[in-house]
Amino acid sequence: MEIDRKYRDAPAAPSEETRPATGLLVPADPISKPSRAFVVSVLLACLGSLIDSHWEIVGMDTSSQLLALGSSKLVLMALAYTSIAGPTSLRVWFVFVSGVSVLAVASALPSELAVSPPIFWLSLFECITKLAVVATYVNWQLLNLKRHFL
Repeated sequence: MEIDRKYRDAPAAPSEETRPATGLLVPADPISKPSRAFVVSVLLACLGSLIDSHWEIVGMDTSSQLLALGSSKLVLMALAYTSIAGPTSLRVWFVFVSGVSVLAVASALPSELAVSPPIFWLSLFECITKLAVVATYVNWQLLNLKRHFL
């Protein structure tokens, strides 16, 4: 029965656990507060997206385009809310949308500069804030990884 005593006296498991499907480390507490930098970057990304919607509405022809824009902004705001106030596992969805948005908008920045400098600066602001969302999330994951292995 030496083995049973060995496991019983073993130190407690770390406070993080690995999810087998994603490999991401998440705290054992499913609702942990996000960092202040993450919250600020999420709020700034949402603000930039809402300000940008004014120029998106101007170029619309039909009500279906307006409905699509409104529903996309609603989904973005819902994801932002859940990434700040919801469970830790839902943050990755807003980070994913932010990362994809950066890839889509960054490729159009040079043509926007040629057409309209104010829209270029707004799109650049939106790219930087969404990139900050991704960076703060990656930093949080790396800190969890460091705590898990050290």
